[in-house]
Amino acid sequence: MSNFCRITRTASRDIENIMDYLAENVSFETAESFLEKINAKFKLLVKFPKIGRGRDELYLGLRSVPLED
Repeated sequence: MSNFCRITRTASRDIENIMDYLAENVSFETAESFLEKINAKFKLLVKFPKIGRGRDELYLGLRSVPLED
């Protein structure tokens, strides 16, 4: 069975807004680095979907994973 990450429209907009903010207020390179880290984390989640911390208090079955360690 093949795993995949589904990014909701809301999440996609949030990522885009964060990137826009970083590009405008920090640097374009920082925005690119942020996107690279997000993509790397998604790839890791595909391989290991149970990593991270359970957040059932927010939504049943939800897990959170920090972007950086």
